[in-house]
Amino acid sequence: MNTPDGLRTSGPVRVAADLALTLPLPGAVVALDDLVRRGVDRAAVRRSVERRGPKGRRRALRAIELADPLSDSPGESFARVRFDQFGTERPVLQHRFQESGQPDIVVDFWFPAAGVVVEFDGAVKYRDAGMRGGRSPEDVVIDEKRREDRLRAMPGVRRVVRLTWADLMDENRLRALLRRAGIAMTR
Repeated sequence: MNTPDGLRTSGPVRVAADLALTLPLPGAVVALDDLVRRGVDRAAVRRSVERRGPKGRRRALRAIELADPLSDSPGESFARVRFDQFGTERPVLQHRFQESGQPDIVVDFWFPAAGVVVEFDGAVKYRDAGMRGGRSPEDVVIDEKRREDRLRAMPGVRRVVRLTWADLMDENRLRALLRRAGIAMTR
């Protein structure tokens, strides 16, 4: 591929395959989630990886398998890699809880067998005025509390777990949070 200025570039499938083959698994999944959300064909990426040499192939194929266009942030992508690493059930992404007469609640992860909702909380939604929609940080926290109270009252929901980057980076802490919530792990 060439740009209008004559620079040679790679197409999105090649870029996705290169990232899958060279990045550690969490970084590869973060990148691939974004690329498949933008319409990059996962099967074409797999074929591209399979045509390459063996170095990094197994990890790349795993990253392609884990890639999901429903992942809404790098934190959610990274969390899914951790869940896979721990052998949890595969969560439902962006699950919609509905209650008559109320706005729907869409959650990051739903573990139906355990009855657990997991939400990834980046600090940006409290600190970035553009993401607060004119609300103060205090109002955002109060709205989150009300939303979580509604979630806990939904049929089948036993627990709501909120994760931060610090939780994702500390394997022992993350395992403990998931275990206390009742999410089974096989590894």
